[in-house]
Amino acid sequence: MRRTDHEQTRTYGPRGRQTNTAEQGLSFRDTLARDIRDVRGVDRGYTPATREMLNYYRSNLPDLMR
Repeated sequence: MRRTDHEQTRTYGPRGRQTNTAEQGLSFRDTLARDIRDVRGVDRGYTPATREMLNYYRSNLPDLMR
């Protein structure tokens, strides 16, 4: 991800610390879904990489995706 795009996300800098604190009780899947929505709001050009990431988690860490 380009730095300028990352700076617009909810996980960048101080927002990242606030997000981490607010979402500590969420499942990995719920947090990942929020991250994906956030990235899509910045630039939909990341969709292929997002799909690749999801396929990786589904194939290698399926328990996290439940």
